[in-house]
Amino acid sequence: MKKDLKIIVAACDNNGIGNKGDLPWNLKGDMKYFREITTRLDEEDKKVGKSNVVIMGRKTWESIPIKFRPLASRINFVLSSQADYGKNLPPQVYHATDLDQAFRMLEEDDTLKTKVASIFVIGGSSLYATALLSPRCETIYFTKIEAPFDCDTFFPSIPASFKRISSHENQETGISYSFEIYKREPGSA
Repeated sequence: MKKDLKIIVAACDNNGIGNKGDLPWNLKGDMKYFREITTRLDEEDKKVGKSNVVIMGRKTWESIPIKFRPLASRINFVLSSQADYGKNLPPQVYHATDLDQAFRMLEEDDTLKTKVASIFVIGGSSLYATALLSPRCETIYFTKIEAPFDCDTFFPSIPASFKRISSHENQETGISYSFEIYKREPGSA
């Protein structure tokens, strides 16, 4: 069974998502939201022991502080075109060379395919661009930060085939931000 793909991202006014391999902001509410969304399971999935998958690029993986790697309560996938990069990863973290290979692994590995609830792309920029083009991508969880930050990494424009279905505003440390959810319109893959 082919699973849908979800994106979760936080971006500032100019769609910036990072600077020098780090987040340019420190918003505890957004980090809590990220954890809640990427670990949320329905009751049936909890009963049968499923987990969500987070797929990230190598630079995103390396930007996560070591004490938080791998991301707890989630199946972690790291994408790198370096075929031997998997040797650098903890044994419980999966390596794939691209998004298509990750999906093949998730659909063909007998152990994985029974454990997966939802699949999230969590960065970086080129992986987001690939995911947005995928017909599997149905939902974007977008934290819109209403402030300028110096960034060297950016989130692509959200395609017109996605429509915002909700927005919830927040304020923290003088920074306004909103949690927005976008869904792909039916038939617009």
